[in-house]
Amino acid sequence: MNTNHGSLTGFVKDEEGRIIHSAADGLILDPRILRSGRDEVHIFTLPLGRDQLTPVTGVVGVVGGAAQVICRLKVLDDCIVCNMEVDSTVQMVDDANGNPVELDCSDSDDVTLSKDPEVGEVLPDQRGRYDLEPTALALFYSSVPTRISTAAEREEMYREHDDVISEDEYQKRVQRGDYSDNPFKKLKM
Repeated sequence: MNTNHGSLTGFVKDEEGRIIHSAADGLILDPRILRSGRDEVHIFTLPLGRDQLTPVTGVVGVVGGAAQVICRLKVLDDCIVCNMEVDSTVQMVDDANGNPVELDCSDSDDVTLSKDPEVGEVLPDQRGRYDLEPTALALFYSSVPTRISTAAEREEMYREHDDVISEDEYQKRVQRGDYSDNPFKKLKM
């Protein structure tokens, strides 16, 4: 079921009742399509090209060239409460070996949409529609780690055989002069 609202190209409802917006519409939420007092789920596509990826260090690309933005909406009398979740799979360069690594990234936050600047974190444009792209981009940026390294996995593997000892046992070993397994052992000069 496609429906046209103004300049928006349309949306489709899936079998679960979620509203899937056309990628051509961007991340524009038109409140005219919402039903007051009902929880709704809207799914958008956030295209992530070279311009959007430039601020993210180490990211080579995004699988599929886009992130999925899931907005769980609650329409109230004076505002719309939006729980926004951004999911993506990014390709990053591994610091340890320089190879590309795929990493699933996700972040979410609650955002208030309202005409009232005292209430709304996102305000409508002149047509009364809400542009969610800046908020979705911010969530994407916060979901991606600044770097990734498989060296940490190797270090963890080596550390599996470390012994955890009590402070008393440590003091006994120090008194005996047993520094054999201490990485901070005192060297004799």
